[in-house]
Amino acid sequence: MNDCGQLGRFDRQGQFSSESRGYGRVPGLPKITAVATGSRYSAALDEEGRVWGWGSLSTSWALAGGIYHAEPMAPLCRPAGRSAMGLDETPHVLPVQVTGLPSVRSIDMFQNFVLAIDRDGHPWAWGYDECGVTGRDPKALAAQATFQRQPQRIEGMPSLLAVSAGVRHALFLDKNGVVWATGNDGAGQLGAMVPRHTDPRQCASSEELGADENYSEVPVKVPSLPVIVGIAAGRDRSAALDRDGHVWIWGRYP
Repeated sequence: MNDCGQLGRFDRQGQFSSESRGYGRVPGLPKITAVATGSRYSAALDEEGRVWGWGSLSTSWALAGGIYHAEPMAPLCRPAGRSAMGLDETPHVLPVQVTGLPSVRSIDMFQNFVLAIDRDGHPWAWGYDECGVTGRDPKALAAQATFQRQPQRIEGMPSLLAVSAGVRHALFLDKNGVVWATGNDGAGQLGAMVPRHTDPRQCASSEELGADENYSEVPVKVPSLPVIVGIAAGRDRSAALDRDGHVWIWGRYP
């Protein structure tokens, strides 16, 4: 699918197409050191520490928050369009530099938000703030209030070595081997006791489950882990690799 321009190219006739097959180089980028992709958005990190993005980050929420299109392959973006939430639904084929960031050394993405670590070890996030995954409590009814257009620094953690984005939660690994987490804890994927929120406006993704899911916009430590060297966040589960080569996993089962 290339319905939001997430492949970063036009067809052979120079026209935009919602589908594209085969390999193709993304034009307009400097030398890149890392890439990350979500549902309808792609990001790249260049050797100067700048982050670039193309596609449409604002429409990816439709797959995570319970708003599904009638057909699995139905395009989410339309030229000069607006989503039901009033956000930009225009395909963006050409990479654009993400502004408001310091020099970045790593990026990660899964679904509808992007995580970055700057060269001082501080975490940054932008995109959909479902369940407070980007470090802010989404209290307003309007969908625009849960969409974070500009990167914001997530406070409350030591210097970080790694980040990992899940669908509605995120993991952070600090320099001491401690794992932190934000976002939805409906399946225990944060690994910690977090406050129970019952206001559906505060966790849009929980509407289909009765709007009664735990979450935390404040980073919480994942308890009972040894010193960790690697992390991975998925849909409703989390995993970590300790320095002795053992794997730890928590969240939804099966």
